[in-house]
Amino acid sequence: MFKYKKIVSSFFVLLLLICFTTSTLSAQEAKAKESASLNSIDQNHAFSINVAPLFSSLLTGALMGGIGAMSSGSPLSVFGIGLGAGYEYAFTDFMTLGVDMNVYYIDLDVHSQVMFDWDIGAKFFVANRAPIGFFLEPKIGGIYIEAFGDTENINMYTTTLTVELGWRFLLFKESGKDWNTKFAIDFSLVEFGYQNLSYASESDHGLKENAFFYALIPTLAFTVLF
Repeated sequence: MFKYKKIVSSFFVLLLLICFTTSTLSAQEAKAKESASLNSIDQNHAFSINVAPLFSSLLTGALMGGIGAMSSGSPLSVFGIGLGAGYEYAFTDFMTLGVDMNVYYIDLDVHSQVMFDWDIGAKFFVANRAPIGFFLEPKIGGIYIEAFGDTENINMYTTTLTVELGWRFLLFKESGKDWNTKFAIDFSLVEFGYQNLSYASESDHGLKENAFFYALIPTLAFTVLF
């Protein structure tokens, strides 16, 4: 009799463990499906307006103004502005391919400069369905700079091969889950890579140099997904 009681008790314990495991797995699966439904979207196109060039131009101007104040005793007169735009298309659930263009203008006491940059890149999204979430973006592009000084003008062109690390945050996740058009914010912390710089001035021509470079907060964009 004791033997049968032990078998029956073991059976009920096993049955309870199976029920507990099944309910736990079902709850986790339901939670995963709910999270996936919130994080994944059906929109494949993304158009972005990048305001980071504006902030970087003003920051550069502020730093140069501070340097001028320390060296000459009076701050430089600084005006900076910039804007960018980009488009990308989600070819797969984990990757998008896109193009970006940015324009900067900085006006200082000593010189003024206009900068135009472009790049083509592929964003690889981690843990979320493209085009939302953390991404790693290798890019190839170029930068053209024309500086107008008091004594001479300088033209520079840079070919770049870079990697950008950033995030795309979906706005109105709950209220806008049924919208055909969705909205997001792009934020990149750093862009780093290699550049091949060619430049010429009125006194020197055909100068070249290669260098490693990085840029902090290269992207702060408002994005429309459609």
